[in-house]
Amino acid sequence: PVHSSAMLLQHNIRSSGFEERVHIIEAVAWHDHQQQTIYVPSMQDNACLSRSGAVANLQNRKVKEILVDTVVLDEWLEAHQAISDRVRFVKIDTQGHELFVLRGLEHLLSSKRPLLVMIEWDERLMRLAGVVPGDVEALFLRHNFILLESGGDRVYGRDMEL
Repeated sequence: PVHSSAMLLQHNIRSSGFEERVHIIEAVAWHDHQQQTIYVPSMQDNACLSRSGAVANLQNRKVKEILVDTVVLDEWLEAHQAISDRVRFVKIDTQGHELFVLRGLEHLLSSKRPLLVMIEWDERLMRLAGVVPGDVEALFLRHNFILLESGGDRVYGRDMEL
């Protein structure tokens, strides 16, 4: 939801010719509807839903607070069916809060379609967000995903031809 970051990303998508295939939702993806405070450090692409996460990630105590509405991605996809039917890849990088976004994607994750999901994997930031890393793994297993790649990012897949 940091407007300047979204505009830069949108510019890069247009420059690459991917505007029909990549969609940016300028909002906080979450598992329910509420207002959240995000904490934006000087490097705006590292905004976080907790002050401690924003500070820990960049070792910088100066952050700007912004109040934003949340979006449940399953509901957004339902309202945008033409896009929803084509989703085969999801990238989530929420500074340790990935589980909360995934809980708002349960319908997509439970569908039988081929799907790849890439998430940032930082156990330190997950713990700061109150997330147990094993809960993220359990969610993917419950929906029949397998771990395809691990490292700084993890890629989980289901029914994909590799």
